Amino acid sequence: MVEGITENIYLVNAPAGSGKTTTIKSMILKHLVEYPNDNILCITYTNRAAEELGKDMDSNRVHFSTIHSFLHNFLKIYFSHEQIINLYFEIYGPEIMRRISNDDGDATIIRSNERYIEKNGSLSLDVIKANLKTIHYNESQFNSLYYGGLSHDDLITFSKLVFEKFPVINRRLTKKYQLIFIDEYQDSSANVLKLFYQAVHATSTELYFLGDKMQQIYRNYDGSFEDKLLTLNKSIKLTTNYRSVPSVINILNKLYNNSLYKQAPAEKSLNTSVNHLPRIVLCDDVSEKLRIEKQNYPDALLLFLLNQKRFDSIGAGDLYRKYNNMERYSFIQQYSAVDVLINDSLDNPDILVKLLFMVNQIAEDYRAKSLGI
Repeated sequence: MVEGITENIYLVNAPAGSGKTTTIKSMILKHLVEYPNDNILCITYTNRAAEELGKDMDSNRVHFSTIHSFLHNFLKIYFSHEQIINLYFEIYGPEIMRRISNDDGDATIIRSNERYIEKNGSLSLDVIKANLKTIHYNESQFNSLYYGGLSHDDLITFSKLVFEKFPVINRRLTKKYQLIFIDEYQDSSANVLKLFYQAVHATSTELYFLGDKMQQIYRNYDGSFEDKLLTLNKSIKLTTNYRSVPSVINILNKLYNNSLYKQAPAEKSLNTSVNHLPRIVLCDDVSEKLRIEKQNYPDALLLFLLNQKRFDSIGAGDLYRKYNNMERYSFIQQYSAVDVLINDSLDNPDILVKLLFMVNQIAEDYRAKSLGI
């Protein structure tokens, strides 16, 4: 049974090419003009998406972040509170006890327990409770339960429980942010969607879930938010495809097979005198074929479907392969190999790559004779 429409929480279907990024930016700028003292939060799925949305957005009223970074930064002021630590042991106490007893004789757990005893003198639930002063985000797919370290998944799960148990935290969220965007909602955990929904429901804060179910890449969403999706405000529609020619849009509409998601080509596409049909070219040497095709199609762009080809093309294929095979940059981690290898900012989470970028910058400054200026 569908509930009444929740007017301040929007579901915006944003298919590929529909101008989602431009729409978000324009909505942010419009809101800031009308309400210059408001704060805006934009949650993206990746750090790269956060950077793209935040580009040229010079306002300390707008905060772009991945969900993990936001939850950790927003909740860390509470993570040393007694009530939060008690909730932590309420949730993870049984698992901690199983690790301590280690009835299966797991060798990894044995070594972990020995290290804890060596460092703290003994190991028991009471000892861990006495030693644990705060909880933190572990930035890993694994928990460090003896030390209060939460993995990617558990940070989200635990955060949802914190929001549910302590209404004051919900109120702090909606008091701080008057406009919230959740980008790529179809790849977000249902716990993330529920967390924001429950916090914003029946408040004056506006919440927007933007994305496209047809573009779902990851399996984080388990479908348990579907009943609420039916109740959201769907008055905003992105139905114009600015990226594709009409022939491609017709194919997409047939794939969707749903009138609610039907797209139309942009006016400039309709007015184009020559509407080239898409061509599929099979070849062994992409670079050579592109060189030949450039003669007939000088404006053609090369789309790399595989990151490996992307890095091979600049002579960094081996480096990419090494990083891509590392567990810490696998597909289930917060950062991918691509994220760290192309990020030359101080926010790069990989110390070695950050150092390499710094060395390269020093070398460029030396060649330009700009050192010491």
